[in-house]
Amino acid sequence: MHLDAEESAPGRYVVTGGAAPHEVTESATGTLACDCADAACRAGIECKHVLRVKLMRADPAVMAALKDVVPPPNRSRQYRCRRPRTAGIGSCSRISPLPSTLDAQWG
Repeated sequence: MHLDAEESAPGRYVVTGGAAPHEVTESATGTLACDCADAACRAGIECKHVLRVKLMRADPAVMAALKDVVPPPNRSRQYRCRRPRTAGIGSCSRISPLPSTLDAQWG
């Protein structure tokens, strides 16, 4: 799933790309909270909308965690091609670029 986040006002973010847009707000202490049902039901576990805002803001903890699970980009390869097992033409799809904040982490 692809989620987009944008700051709608200071400390307020709108995350789109799912079934409905959700609002993530930042408290005076810096804690992020989301209005989605998942955030309400799973206390103590951040929802994907909060994680998307943290990624947009290049949160150090999120960036460090991603560095452990996402390999550095291979700048020499722009396309991922697959050839089916049966005879015929393979398919190629463009690899979507990493967020610039993540790309900068790997230099």
